Amino acid sequence: MNADGSDQTRLTANTAREDLPVWTADGRIIFVSDRDGDPDLYVVDADGANVEQFIEDPSLDFFPATAPNGDGVVFMSDRDGTFDLYRTTTRGGPVKRVTDPAFADTWPNWSPHGNDIAFVRSEGRRPRPLRGASGRDKPRASHR
Repeated sequence: MNADGSDQTRLTANTAREDLPVWTADGRIIFVSDRDGDPDLYVVDADGANVEQFIEDPSLDFFPATAPNGDGVVFMSDRDGTFDLYRTTTRGGPVKRVTDPAFADTWPNWSPHGNDIAFVRSEGRRPRPLRGASGRDKPRASHR
């Protein structure tokens, strides 16, 4: 679709819920679909061709965010019993948990330089940390 809303192209055509699309640096789109019964991450070419499952796990996988440098994808998943953030590359491969399983961590988003990931941590009204892309804690940000 063009920025003005013209030239829209339907990328998928089924009865599944499919949403939360994000661009990859190579021009593909990662999105969430429940076409196999539970929300997982899929990837598709920008013209709708070559749809394939990107992350396959029986858990709930949501809210992908791609790194500005084009190499990383962070997403939230409950694969270890509570929602945490996980990271992989845009080519797929091993998935690594990057947040503490003692808390529910959700809604990830990369910083513009790609070194940090902002997210929401459910631990009351305490400050939420910024997480380094490597998974190490950064100094806590203040809250109001």
